Amino acid sequence: GLIMLRLTKEKGGNFAEYAKSLGLLREIVAQVRAGHPETKIGLTGLPVMENDEMESSAAAMTQAGILSFVGVALLYVAGFGCFRHPLMAIIALMLPMAWAFGYIVLAVGHLNILSSAFGTIVIGLGSDFGVYHIAQYLRLRGEMPSTRAALLETARSVGPGITTGALSTALAFFVIGLTDFPGVAELGIVAGGGILLCWIAALTVLPAMIQWCDCRWPPKRVPPPLDIYVWLKPLLERPRLLTVSFLIGTAVLAVGIGGLWYDHNLLNLQPVGLESVALERHLLKQSKRSASYAVSIAATREELVARKKEFLALPSVDRVREIATCLPDNEDAKRPIIERIYRRLADLPQAAPAIPVIPPAQLDRVLTRLQQFMAAAGRAAETQSLEAVRNLVARLPEQEYFRRLSEFQRAMANDLIRRLHAVRTAADPEPPRFTDLPEGLVSRFVGRTGQHLMQIYSKADVWNMESMETFIKEVRSVDSNATGNPMQVYESSRRMKRSYEQAAWYALVMVAAMVYLDFRSIRA
Repeated sequence: GLIMLRLTKEKGGNFAEYAKSLGLLREIVAQVRAGHPETKIGLTGLPVMENDEMESSAAAMTQAGILSFVGVALLYVAGFGCFRHPLMAIIALMLPMAWAFGYIVLAVGHLNILSSAFGTIVIGLGSDFGVYHIAQYLRLRGEMPSTRAALLETARSVGPGITTGALSTALAFFVIGLTDFPGVAELGIVAGGGILLCWIAALTVLPAMIQWCDCRWPPKRVPPPLDIYVWLKPLLERPRLLTVSFLIGTAVLAVGIGGLWYDHNLLNLQPVGLESVALERHLLKQSKRSASYAVSIAATREELVARKKEFLALPSVDRVREIATCLPDNEDAKRPIIERIYRRLADLPQAAPAIPVIPPAQLDRVLTRLQQFMAAAGRAAETQSLEAVRNLVARLPEQEYFRRLSEFQRAMANDLIRRLHAVRTAADPEPPRFTDLPEGLVSRFVGRTGQHLMQIYSKADVWNMESMETFIKEVRSVDSNATGNPMQVYESSRRMKRSYEQAAWYALVMVAAMVYLDFRSIRA
């Protein structure tokens, strides 16, 4: 069984706008489960899945941010062979992360399910700047007499490279803001700003901390950075062979492009075991029906009836739900008949009058004639039943006969009176209105201005993009303004994919231009 619920949104633009309503619903579900453990009950539908997706994404992004931060910190310690300078690099990474939240409030004002990934992106890319700076400083500090001299030379030697890397990376994200999908565009704006903040911290805060700490507490030994070049030296001795080998390997791996495809199914993005997703899949599997449907709005009842007929004729449409046709459309023809019934039943008594009981001999004559009629009609079963009734009447004492027949006639008359009262109650000359139906049902299908809504269900899986493309094209061939969850999922998924593709080209162009401006050389 399905219960359709309309949730109340929370005010204030919360990250999960249905969180409070769903929390209360899940409390009710838990209580019902406790009282009826044999019954399976759960919540699904697009608002539920979206809320669960936001909550699981927020938890996952927090976990990913912590894991990436810890991973970067461990790599710092392993790569530099000490704790002091990695700790300073970590502090120089934590500060711009804190600045980023203020920047987000000013630049965008909120996070979405895509831009909430900015933390991991900024940690992964912004940590590079501190690595370059400390690695060069440690190498030079072993050769130079003072911390100040080493820091100045570090700024001169790697500062321009760090700046080019930071600006090109930030620009690659900022140009994503030119795409037409807001979620992707906001991710670019947020991540680009975070990268620039990491660059500022790496060129200002980090050198200041090194100068302050190393001058105040000079290290007994300056640890050299991990020398990766020693491991790569054998490969680099044969550059031509290495280049050809990598080109061949790239060509072989590029064959996989032909088998690459974009998964539009948002259900596959959800954590395994999520109740709302499991129930949605169960609906699709057991009933071939989703909780999602297309929506068409008609201005009048006549327009709705005509459009509904067209929808039902479409090969991809399973059914159409609406309530306009629940009310009669031939009121003028029915009203005189109903008024006549009402007038004839106006003086109906409250109780049935007493009906006199006919003598047994008279009843026997009536039953005999009826029995003869049935026999002539070839109705053997009815003939035998009437014979049994005649025998029963003949055997009954007269007092018992009158008692039984009186009770039977009184019960029959009272039942008839009750039915006639029900007919009189129903014979209201005023035609039915939507106000006679439950408000929760009417508000779902009839707007405040009197427009009518239709819910159009697809025969196919709403998460299958090929099937949805056919369904949407057919529905919009009838109503070009049709909307609803299937349309929104289909269009937003395709627009998101297109925005990612656009972002890749924009970023490639901007990075190439930035690098050329730095090196002033096509070859470089």
